[in-house]
Amino acid sequence: MRRRIPSPALDESYRIGVDQVDRGLDGLLRCLGDLVAVVESGLEGGLVGTAIDIFEGYARRQFLIEERMMVGSGYHDLDDHRSHHQYFMARVAHLKQEWMRKRRIPEENLSFFVNWVIAHITAIDRKFGEFASTVKRRDLLTEPSSTSLRPSEGRP
Repeated sequence: MRRRIPSPALDESYRIGVDQVDRGLDGLLRCLGDLVAVVESGLEGGLVGTAIDIFEGYARRQFLIEERMMVGSGYHDLDDHRSHHQYFMARVAHLKQEWMRKRRIPEENLSFFVNWVIAHITAIDRKFGEFASTVKRRDLLTEPSSTSLRPSEGRP
């Protein structure tokens, strides 16, 4: 019998103090919770694939917004933060490939994503939140509209 993977709950302790990022992280946690619920429900076929696609797209968008805000505010640890995002997106791509090949998702894969997202928010994203609290011009903490900030290959 498959044990239930705790779905990531929205929690005030996950707030980093940058409203746009916090709202996006809430959405990312919801998408991840939906993916966990769909996989654990035992539903097969298109629902799992759709849940993976939604999770992947939301993560990619969230990471791009974060990175653009980091560029705009002059965040000193951008490269390290991006490398975490790259690693995560590579794992999502692997999850997607595994689903397409085997039509199953091992429990440890779901556990990895839940644990990674929570650890990333509470450690890595929080560092940006602490930096952002020192930025005097709050307008630098909104997503730049420039499309010239193109992510590198494999990055969100």
